[in-house]
Formats: sequence, structure tokens, C-alpha cells
Amino acid sequence: MKNIKSHSIFLALALAGILVLFIVIFLTKHQLSGDSSAKINSELFYLRYHDVTIANIIIFVILLFVSNIMFIRQRYWDTFIWTGIIFLIFTLIDWWWLSNIIFEYKTINNLSEGESNFYPIIGVLIGLLGLGISIGNYYLLKQLFREKEDKSAETKINSTKP
Repeated sequence: MKNIKSHSIFLALALAGILVLFIVIFLTKHQLSGDSSAKINSELFYLRYHDVTIANIIIFVILLFVSNIMFIRQRYWDTFIWTGIIFLIFTLIDWWWLSNIIFEYKTINNLSEGESNFYPIIGVLIGLLGLGISIGNYYLLKQLFREKEDKSAETKINSTKP
């Protein structure tokens, strides 16, 4: 029953974070369909666009913290994978999809000043970095606990010898 409760907490936090991210993404994309001029719409887009990145990082840190607690208490490893996947998906939505939308919007409305859209490549690298941090965190904790268990087993063996 304990693992259902702890996984439920992680699942609830993950779903709440996903919902928040979808709302912020919707509000960001909605800025481009405003009745104002294209320049004002793109400026409003950029005000919301940074909120997506910040919300994604905050949710990643919260989920990673909960994953660490769950591993320390009950050795659950799957939450690290889910934390990394959630971060990767929303980083790609943020840096790939939204940056492509604003790039095309600015190009169509002649607001582009010879810009190039290199954000998708950066988004893939950042997403993979977050996934790597999440998995690396798991392996680091696993190694620390393995060393601790080995040390305690060695102490038991040495204490039983006459």
C-alpha cells in the first residue's frame, strides 16, 4: 500500500505540472491570435514564452526532488525516467514547436530581420541534458546506496569474526 501512495503523490504532482505547462503553452500560443498589430502580438508572445521555460524548469526540479525522496525511502527508480521524459517533451514543445511558430509568424508578417531559427537544436540539447541529469541522478544515488550497503555488510562480517 505504501508504494501506491508514494506513486500517487508523484503522479498527482506530475499531472498537475503537465496541466500547468499545457495552460501556459496555450496562453503563449494564444498571444499570436490577438487583435493587435503583429509586432505587439509577437512582443506579448515573448512575455509568455519565457513563462513556459521557467515553469518547465520548476516542475522538473520539483519532480526530481520527489524522485530522490522516493528512491531514498523505497528505492523507486522509474520516477527518474518519467521526470526526464516529461522535461524532454515540454522542452521540445517549448524550444522546437513554439519557437518555430513565432519564427513563421514573424516571417509571414515581415518582422524577421534576417534571423535564423536555431532554437530547435538548442531545445533538443537542453531536453537531452535534462533527461541525462535525471538518469545520472538515479545512477549516482544507486551507487551511493550500493557503497553504503557494501560498507555495512563488511562491518557486519568484521564484527562477527573473533
